[in-house]
Amino acid sequence: MIDSIFILYLIISANFLAQLFPCKLRYLLSNNMIVKHVFSVMTLLFFVVSANTTTSFSTLIKNTLILYIWFMLTTKMHSVCVVIFLIVSGFYYILQLYKNKKIVSSEEISNDTMQNIEYLQRILFISLIVLTIIGVILYVIDKKNEYGENFTLFNFLFKIECNDDVT
Repeated sequence: MIDSIFILYLIISANFLAQLFPCKLRYLLSNNMIVKHVFSVMTLLFFVVSANTTTSFSTLIKNTLILYIWFMLTTKMHSVCVVIFLIVSGFYYILQLYKNKKIVSSEEISNDTMQNIEYLQRILFISLIVLTIIGVILYVIDKKNEYGENFTLFNFLFKIECNDDVT
């Protein structure tokens, strides 16, 4: 499931393809945050469904919403933590591909290797959760220091403002 968040980041990083969209859709995607979130959730749902064909629809929706909340939290992390998150989730994804035999030769994966991969994935999964928590806390502290008394948790979670002086 972590691979779905990684793929979502890849999709969002490919936003230069927006020039292929009709002008009115580009305008909506550029100026309407709700439309952006709807498209993001639908994209994530697509990848959750494509990765999980045997799960019930209600479980797919629940997993998609949980992953989207997690994704939204990763957008509220300190930038160093985001980079680490992407590297670790990318490694998790590569392990998942290996486990699903998508990047393995015709040889079978031994039980010991499979157990090691699953153990490593559990460690990476827990690390990603801890990293998300730490990253969000660090970013909250940064924003509290930046905005002082004007800081609100609502604005932190739902407003997107980028400082042009980002270094």
